[in-house]
Amino acid sequence: MDSDIKFIFGILVVGIIGIVAIVAVLGYWENSNSQNLNSSSATSSTGIQVVINYTGNWQGSINVGGGGQLVEGTGSKTFNEIGNPDVIGCDIHKTDGSSNPLTVSILQNGTVIRSSTTTDIKGSVAAAYSFIA
Repeated sequence: MDSDIKFIFGILVVGIIGIVAIVAVLGYWENSNSQNLNSSSATSSTGIQVVINYTGNWQGSINVGGGGQLVEGTGSKTFNEIGNPDVIGCDIHKTDGSSNPLTVSILQNGTVIRSSTTTDIKGSVAAAYSFIA
């Protein structure tokens, strides 16, 4: 029963993240509660990170707790200093026509706790994790 509740909660979180990403892309995003995420090309071994691995252009959002941030880039990027959220989610999509793999991973202390990949042209990836026990 516990795993059923976690599964339903995960589906709910991914759905909410998708809606937030659509609103953000349409320009109605209010960034008043957002957290400034630092990005780099290196992964830290402590804390929470979001790692985007892709050879082309991408954009989307990273949602931490109650706030989110629009992100975009070319190539692989790691977002560090996320803090200790109750929930984290990301929705990233390709902005080029490539079929190369786009992978989004959520790491805790250097260990991947969620990861998702797409090779679809113009594909998108959503990954979410709840730290609530």
